[in-house]
Amino acid sequence: TLAVNYVQEVEDTFLKLENDPDAMKKHNQMQIDQLNDLIRLTQSDLTKGDRKRVMAAITMDAHGRDVVHGLIRQNVQEMDAFQWQSQLKHKYREPPLNAS
Repeated sequence: TLAVNYVQEVEDTFLKLENDPDAMKKHNQMQIDQLNDLIRLTQSDLTKGDRKRVMAAITMDAHGRDVVHGLIRQNVQEMDAFQWQSQLKHKYREPPLNAS
């Protein structure tokens, strides 16, 4: 769900750009703050399994932070832009009612 949430958050941020030109920068700062929280968590007493999960989250979040930073640097304003469309994205779709 981490990757699904990331995609939804960025796409929601694209929609906010219409009314808030700094929305993507604010989102990127939120990503940095969340990463810092995860890094602090690694400095606590975690089980081996929990440490692996936190490290996986850090890796995925760092990638997301870098993608968003690239969108800002390239002044991408629309989610239809190639720079966003070319990213591998995970999305959740409700299964059809007749699916088993």
